[in-house]
Amino acid sequence: MRKFHYLLGLAVSAVFVFLFLRNIHPQELFQALAEADYWYVIPLFFANVLALFFRSFRWKYLLSPIKKIPLLSLLPAAFIGFMANIILPARFGELVRAYIIGKKEKISKSSSFATIIVERLFDGFIVILLFSLTLLFFPYVKMGHEGLSLKGIRVGGYLFMFFCSSLLFFLIILKIKTVSINNILKKILSPLPSSVIEKIIKMITSFSEGLSILNNYKEIGIVMLSSLVIWSIYVLVTYILFSAFNLQLPLMAAVFIQAVLALGVALPSAPAYVGTFHLACALGLMALGIPSQYAQSYAIILWFIDIFPAILLGLIYLWSEGLNLKKIKVESSALD
Repeated sequence: MRKFHYLLGLAVSAVFVFLFLRNIHPQELFQALAEADYWYVIPLFFANVLALFFRSFRWKYLLSPIKKIPLLSLLPAAFIGFMANIILPARFGELVRAYIIGKKEKISKSSSFATIIVERLFDGFIVILLFSLTLLFFPYVKMGHEGLSLKGIRVGGYLFMFFCSSLLFFLIILKIKTVSINNILKKILSPLPSSVIEKIIKMITSFSEGLSILNNYKEIGIVMLSSLVIWSIYVLVTYILFSAFNLQLPLMAAVFIQAVLALGVALPSAPAYVGTFHLACALGLMALGIPSQYAQSYAIILWFIDIFPAILLGLIYLWSEGLNLKKIKVESSALD
């Protein structure tokens, strides 16, 4: 299944890269890149580092019902996981993050993985908020052959909302009815060896324990506030980078771009969101009336600003912790 997801990601990225490069005029693209003010890149690099620290801070609170872990102890697992999520296919970094913190802090890896699912759920609801805000912005969006389909954006937003709501409903039911679900599974899986059934039940129970934060409104409030801060940083980075390319766009345009990007990178893709990130960003900007060469050059620089901090810090922590990513990848394939 993982191999299929990997091949699907490569295929999707190949199509998106083709679409991104199809109308590129190299001379115009290089000219647009040459005209950019790269003094903006350094502070935006550090802004994204700050966002990564807030993501680690948020994860600390998601893990707190399982075990109180100091932020400094959490950072290696968090940053290595963020890096692995970029350079490994099929969002494998989420398993890597759960594995490292589980092994280091001696907690269930299934429980820690459940906290990452909840983390993604909070991100999903922030993206829904971004889409709600951009509905106000749509009258100013140019919908042409080089732009985006308004109907397509809305359908994508509704599907994303349905997915997040369904996932939340499923997680709440799993948390409330863990025993009942386990009893049903025992009956369904009865033809299997008892050792296999026990392992599956143990994994589901551990996963359910990782959802404990859903019972704590104070912790949920902190996580939601952290999520708002994280996405506010991403929006501000997107907005400030407009100035590097002398794009006269309002703050709401940055919200729009982040919403479109969220849909783009949610698709299966090759490592580092190659193609999906670039095309989503470029199409979003062209829908705002930005010429293609500036939209494409902006997409390339924003992509670099987004992925480079996580990769750099992940490699630093991987080296400082004396870990081997290839070994971690193999061992993290099975959660307890």
